[in-house]
Amino acid sequence: MHVEILNSSAWHALRVSIQSRSRNTFEKGTAPATSAPKRESHAELHARAAAIVEQPTRITVREGGMMRSVERLVPMPAYQAAGYENANQYVTEISEKQLRDSQQAATATPTVQRVTDTWQESKPFASIAPGAKTDLPMDESKRYLIDCQDEITLQIQNQSLTRTLRLRNRTETGDVHVAFVAPAQVAIVTAGKSVGAIVELLST
Repeated sequence: MHVEILNSSAWHALRVSIQSRSRNTFEKGTAPATSAPKRESHAELHARAAAIVEQPTRITVREGGMMRSVERLVPMPAYQAAGYENANQYVTEISEKQLRDSQQAATATPTVQRVTDTWQESKPFASIAPGAKTDLPMDESKRYLIDCQDEITLQIQNQSLTRTLRLRNRTETGDVHVAFVAPAQVAIVTAGKSVGAIVELLST
């Protein structure tokens, strides 16, 4: 595609420089994936379920002819101390929990992709004589910086039927958005000694 630029000055030529785009892609995960915890075999879980542990338990005893509740350490299988009715129930519950933990840890962390554009140093490209117009080729890999000895108004015609142009002014404090130029439309932008005009293709 092309863009048509008209130099409205009767005395000064336009200086056109070109800048090439560098597109940088960064990938960053929100958090590293954790290593999966070790899963015990059914034999190991059954052995753990059957292990005898001392569980603090309140029991009723008779002392001095009176009944009272006291807490004692009572030996019992680990599955019973954990509140399960039998060893098989204990093994099933623990095995399923270890499987869920393992699957969750192995899940890859989503990657966030960020694209940033940087522009290389501008290089002289063309000169547009006073009162003349020219067509400049446009694509996303480059943009044009236009300045003039005197402040003038440029007429920018978008010759594309599908793509939009973006116009900016380059000032001492940075680039300032001016306008979008829709397909087959015309817009104006100023250019001069201290203010440059930037013409670029809007990224898709």
